[in-house]
Amino acid sequence: MDPLVSVIVPVYNVLPYLHEALDSLIGQTYRELEIILIDDGSTDGSGDVCDEYAERDQRINVIHQENKGLSAARNVGLDRANGGFIAFLDPDDAFHSEFIEIMLSSMIRENVDIALCKYSIQYTTEKMTWSSTDKKQPLINSGIYDRPTVLDVLVKGNINVSVWNKIYRKDLWNSIRFYEGHVHEDIDNAYSIFSNINKLFVVQDSLYIHRKRPGSITMDYSYRNIDDAFQSVIRTESFINANVPSIFSEKQQLCFQQTLIMNILNCYYRSKKVTGVSKHEYRTKLRQQIIKTGEKYDLSVFCFKVRLAYSMIRKCPLFFDLCYPCYRFLVKIFRKVKIT
Repeated sequence: MDPLVSVIVPVYNVLPYLHEALDSLIGQTYRELEIILIDDGSTDGSGDVCDEYAERDQRINVIHQENKGLSAARNVGLDRANGGFIAFLDPDDAFHSEFIEIMLSSMIRENVDIALCKYSIQYTTEKMTWSSTDKKQPLINSGIYDRPTVLDVLVKGNINVSVWNKIYRKDLWNSIRFYEGHVHEDIDNAYSIFSNINKLFVVQDSLYIHRKRPGSITMDYSYRNIDDAFQSVIRTESFINANVPSIFSEKQQLCFQQTLIMNILNCYYRSKKVTGVSKHEYRTKLRQQIIKTGEKYDLSVFCFKVRLAYSMIRKCPLFFDLCYPCYRFLVKIFRKVKIT
């Protein structure tokens, strides 16, 4: 008998995109699915769409609840899941029709704890399309990775922390839940989950489309969103520091410290567009937090890029605001060339 895969879909006010996401799910070539839709207090009719699909497909279970946020919705799904394997789908994204079949067969064949696939990003509010010209991420080759190697590429930022392009053995989630009340919960969970695995398998195929659109978390420049991103990397730093050398090596700790500096500098850059609070007041506070964080480290052992960016923030934030967009542009060009 084929193993049961529980697919968790948190739903909140995504009516224009929900049909596409659910069609990609019920159309999977792998049929042994438990589909858990958590309607997190939607007010745009998304909850009704969930009920309509449940009437059409007996594999779908719908849970309606008051709005508690993405993390809480996913946690409800985890609490209700009965499958031996767990997958997540964001309600404005889409699975390839063979996502479950290819990923699960890879997990079983290679006897790994997690399968991860490549994905593409599309900036659209229209129906998404599968294209051979899409740029595939993350920047990691296909194959089997043991835990130390996975942690190496994780601290370097070469594995995306999002849960949606992966399938997990359910027992990985036995004592782990999403950090509720915050919108960048994937960062905390990635380090907790990956630090408990034995092996991970990377599937070369692009089997997931991630949509970026106005109003989504990644396109949100509110104070809460940016501050949550900052706090999540600080929490992750504490987790790593508490597990050196038992899980993370000192080299990995140093690598993450550099990644952390760049991540919080990115938060500072994004805060130029912050809404909902005094922009100057918030950016001043954030800059002080960045300086304080950097003072904990021996920056002399950091790479030149990190030392230069931190020095700009400390001595001339205006110069940083002018230079950082150029750096981001060059990084995007480099990644496109490398992916191609």
